[in-house]
Amino acid sequence: MRERSFSPAAVGLTAALLATAHCAHAPATERAAGSPTAPPPPAAAGPQPTATALPAVKIEEARLDNGLKLLVLEDHSAPVVTVQVWYRAGSRNERPGIRGIAHLVEHMMFKGSENVGPEQHARIIDAAGGRENAFTSEDVTAYHETLPSSRLALALELEAERMARAKLEQSHFFKEREVVKEEVRMRLQNDPLGTLEERFRALAFTAHPYQWTVGGTLEDLDRIELEDVKQFYRTYYAPNNAVLVVVGDTSMAAVLEQAKKHFGPIPAQAPPPEVSAVEPEQTAPRRAEVKLPTQMPMMLAGYKTPAASSEDTLVLQVIADILGGGQSSRLNRALVREKRLAALVFADAEPNRDPGLFMVGAAFLPADAASDRSDLETALLESVDRLVRQGATAEELRKAKNQLGASHVSGLSEIWGVGVAIGKAECVERDYRRFIDRLNAVERVTLDDVKRVGSRYLTRERLTVTALVPTAAGDKFKRPAATRIKEAERETAEWPTAERFLRLPAAEPDPIALPRITHHELDNDLKLLIVERHELPLVHLRLLLPGGEMLSRAGKAGSAGLMAQLLTQGTAARSAEQIAQLVDGLGGSLVGSAGVEHIALEGRFLRRDLDQGLDLFADVLLHPTFPVEELERARPQALSEVRRARDVPHALVFEHLGYLIYGYEHARGRPRSLRTLQAITRQDVIDLYREAVRPQGSILAVTGDVDPKQVIAALERALGGWQVAGEPFSYPKDPEPRGERRLRLVDKPDLTQTTIAIGGLGISYRDPDLYAVELGNFVLGGGGFSSRLMQSIRAKGGKSYTVRSRFEAGRTAGPFSAFTFTRNSEVGATAGLLLGEIEKLRAEGVTEAELQAAKNKLAGSFVVDLQPAAGMGRALQAAEFYGLGERHVRDYRKRITAPSVAEVNAALKKHLDPEALALVFVGRASEIAKQIDCYGKPVKVDFTASAPDEERDQEPAK
Repeated sequence: MRERSFSPAAVGLTAALLATAHCAHAPATERAAGSPTAPPPPAAAGPQPTATALPAVKIEEARLDNGLKLLVLEDHSAPVVTVQVWYRAGSRNERPGIRGIAHLVEHMMFKGSENVGPEQHARIIDAAGGRENAFTSEDVTAYHETLPSSRLALALELEAERMARAKLEQSHFFKEREVVKEEVRMRLQNDPLGTLEERFRALAFTAHPYQWTVGGTLEDLDRIELEDVKQFYRTYYAPNNAVLVVVGDTSMAAVLEQAKKHFGPIPAQAPPPEVSAVEPEQTAPRRAEVKLPTQMPMMLAGYKTPAASSEDTLVLQVIADILGGGQSSRLNRALVREKRLAALVFADAEPNRDPGLFMVGAAFLPADAASDRSDLETALLESVDRLVRQGATAEELRKAKNQLGASHVSGLSEIWGVGVAIGKAECVERDYRRFIDRLNAVERVTLDDVKRVGSRYLTRERLTVTALVPTAAGDKFKRPAATRIKEAERETAEWPTAERFLRLPAAEPDPIALPRITHHELDNDLKLLIVERHELPLVHLRLLLPGGEMLSRAGKAGSAGLMAQLLTQGTAARSAEQIAQLVDGLGGSLVGSAGVEHIALEGRFLRRDLDQGLDLFADVLLHPTFPVEELERARPQALSEVRRARDVPHALVFEHLGYLIYGYEHARGRPRSLRTLQAITRQDVIDLYREAVRPQGSILAVTGDVDPKQVIAALERALGGWQVAGEPFSYPKDPEPRGERRLRLVDKPDLTQTTIAIGGLGISYRDPDLYAVELGNFVLGGGGFSSRLMQSIRAKGGKSYTVRSRFEAGRTAGPFSAFTFTRNSEVGATAGLLLGEIEKLRAEGVTEAELQAAKNKLAGSFVVDLQPAAGMGRALQAAEFYGLGERHVRDYRKRITAPSVAEVNAALKKHLDPEALALVFVGRASEIAKQIDCYGKPVKVDFTASAPDEERDQEPAK
């Protein structure tokens, strides 16, 4: 799904919190009854500090006469290339009155140019089998395509078209401005973390443009006129203010030839004005409290730091890793494990072009402790102060270096991410060579550097603290109503796309070249899938076990997820703390998780550490002890995630939709809740482990820089003795469609938007209509701007920032769903458009042209998805797990291009019944109830209630 987006810290904040959420650790004194019979291995010694061996990275540089800088990195591991154009234009280049214009201009860049019609840029890249998108940050705006390398010239010509000849037409401006406002409402106004970031920045900065978020303000967006957009475009979208980054299966000679042809004729412009605002030195701490209707209160603290070009920025990243990197980090040990004040913690030192912020944060535990923030604030800031006073230990520094080094190596596995890292180094850190030298620079950091830099920047006088706390009982809270202008209702202008962009050949049905794959089966029936990718010294391990949340009993939803998480929280030979120290010290990762249909144990290690990684992987799999104290540390994290989901309408809407589609008796219809998580006991976890964790029916994929013979021998030793009596999990039959339309209205009174989801029973991977349905869904809502829903609701309607549909196939029939959100006044009309497009597609079917475009996109982009080593491994493992076999990956292009129009339309008629779809609305009931009367009588529930009716009345105190 393509979504032109800005990147507020709150979005990264949520991801960082959930990614770094860890349970505390205690010695493991109990062994789970019924553990596999293989003897426990001895505890391994910790990793030794060694430099990360890495193939030489060579970035070639060139510059056109007009000032455009070219940076090219060759990578011939896959026939794929990423093309990225970076403009030094972000929210730092704005002023009050036009806050948000950089992001708005980004959106307008997809509304057509002289030779490309509105939205056609995306459709052309789709037809070429690629993926494209863009983002705006405080410092830059970047546009990117990742596509088959044979389409390099096409991507470069389209980006040159965007740089020099954007249309910036009035009717599209009115419509797209409304779309941007919906995005701002979604990300900032209707998400407590977004509002927290907005208030935090306004407090931390008093003069610099970093004081507002990238999205800007709704007030300024209403003030911005088309002439402002044109002026910003003329000022910043020039070759001498841009960098072209190309990574992948190409060469500097090829890129330079095409860049001269397409970008060379574009004249340079006068250099943009420098940002003159300078943030005054902060001399005293600042504090504020933000009261909002939130289920997950937070504490956010930031210290003023230097610009990204400073040599101290990398040291601050090392400090951030010491404080918040991994389960053994200082913040996690102090706040989560020892004091039990926080459910989640994080530390972040993402640098900016100008002096920015070093941030630490935590979620309150328990949630009602936010009413008195002193204990958490004291513990959070004291952890930072202690590091400043005492410095780091040699072990902490070594661990941080290993983590940052391994993370850098892992980032090199995907060419798109490599391009982003190069672009950031050049445009934000001001020199792309910092990307090349990253590992060496990390190795050069000393304990004295940590002490010096911490003492200089992480001081109380440079500190800003903001607490997000819930409104008190009885408090009334209402956000300002959404605004819309009449000009946005007008039809938008259209113009043709040049013929040369439309003459693209049909997708190739040829088999996909796969790397060397070794299949092996141990005597205990565990299947091994070894995929060789030798470009980087990195190995990914992923074990899939059948069952997942389908094994969790009614009233205990979430058991599988807790069990999977606790696998790494103590074994017979290692405590949770020892496991965390070992994994973090290796710079690796090891995590258990659960989906509806499977449980996964995943690890990532550098090739040099594979022996220790395999030993640890086997230990947590075979010998977990599930200490009760670790369960009681894991539970609050899971509860916080449920509370966070209640703050996010997108999460709420799908919980309720799953229940309406499947009912409480099915795992897809009973999401975890506060009640079910609190009911789970240690014995429940042990029982589920005994049932779920067995070699029969499981697949272990090992992908990366490995020797298959050595890996098989090591796994024979580690897992060959794994024996569990009984039969593997047997998946239930697909439920019958429920037949009638069902509605639910989830009342969340503080929202200015309503989130809408429509869905019904979908298909499984076993269904012969799999490929036909995938093609049909692309036309409906899975194809971004190539889809009917996006055209109807966003491009023409201007009612939402995004809309999508999908068929979520599994071993059993997953759901079909269509999803969007809109301002409260447009709920009835938007729901009508959603249902109307579904009804029209079922009644009239897809056209030949739409089908060919879908085939081109899906056949081409599948190769892009396989480019990272981990992506290839996951695709092959999933094909085996779902019973499709290796041929699904190898012959995907042949299979996806085979269905005819008649076959696709027949499949849509079979699997889409608009009259039987369930509808869920999450929003302010008082404003939307009358608008949805025409669809039936909904069941109305409070947003804090469990989705299933069976649990609603038994929910614990809010």
